[in-house]
Amino acid sequence: MNHLKCAAFELPLRDDEKVRAARGQTLCEFLQELGLVHPSGGAWHWTADSYPADAISLRSVTSDNFVVVDVTTDERIIAIVAFPAALVELHPKAIYLHEAQQFQVSGWTMKAARRTCGGSSATTSPTPSTIPR
Repeated sequence: MNHLKCAAFELPLRDDEKVRAARGQTLCEFLQELGLVHPSGGAWHWTADSYPADAISLRSVTSDNFVVVDVTTDERIIAIVAFPAALVELHPKAIYLHEAQQFQVSGWTMKAARRTCGGSSATTSPTPSTIPR
């Protein structure tokens, strides 16, 4: 959706344009509900004040990130990891290295995009955090 926003910012999108498997008009109607585009003359024009490319990371194909939370004592955020890397580095029971300290991934919550970790010195496995980020 972010790429569609950028496209509409650069040039008006025609009603008959195909975007992936969907019709562009259907997606543009969704953007209109958000107040980002306006239909005029068979095309959708960008009307928002924001610059849509600011929401896109050049380092990854997705803007989804995971927050890594140390739950050993008090909850504290120790890292933010991009989605593709999180799938490899933050699976349950993985060892996550942060500032030369080892953490074991004890659980994760996809809804809140959180991974919880316990320090290597912990004798018991901490429970996953339920506090939304």
